[in-house]
Amino acid sequence: MTALLAVVVHRYILLREIAGFADLPRLVPIVLEFAVVTLILQMIVAAVTLILVPIALASNSGFVFGVIITAVIVAATYAGLRISLVFPAIAVETPGRSLRAAFRASRGAVLRLFLAAMMSALAITAAAVAVGALFARAPSVALVAEVAFDIAIIAVGVAIVSQVYAWRRRQPEE
Repeated sequence: MTALLAVVVHRYILLREIAGFADLPRLVPIVLEFAVVTLILQMIVAAVTLILVPIALASNSGFVFGVIITAVIVAATYAGLRISLVFPAIAVETPGRSLRAAFRASRGAVLRLFLAAMMSALAITAAAVAVGALFARAPSVALVAEVAFDIAIIAVGVAIVSQVYAWRRRQPEE
């Protein structure tokens, strides 16, 4: 579901394409490629985590544990931001799309991606907290609001990456 939402948002922002139910069969291969790349990247993060967390825990030192976990989070965030431009490339079926091409294309855009993601996450989180507090006595309404905010976070994140992708495509080749 997330891959479908992301592909539709990328295609709308980058191609001004409005997809309907009739377009779903045409989008299936794109969504599958998007989902497979996402799954592979998640498996890599899980493997690294499964290797490094036991090492950090075995250190018996809170400081060493903190340093290792912080390093993993910083490295994963940096790598994730550097390859994030592969997703709009997949969504719009850019020829030659690859993780390597996304890594090259994101040069100079990491800070922009990071700051935009943090600012939008803060805004959406603040709205979610406000709605959660407002509907604290109505758990079913709060649950629906939580799902809506989860979708909003995904859509905003995708929109940010799409905008950076479009910005990088307009930049002269280095």
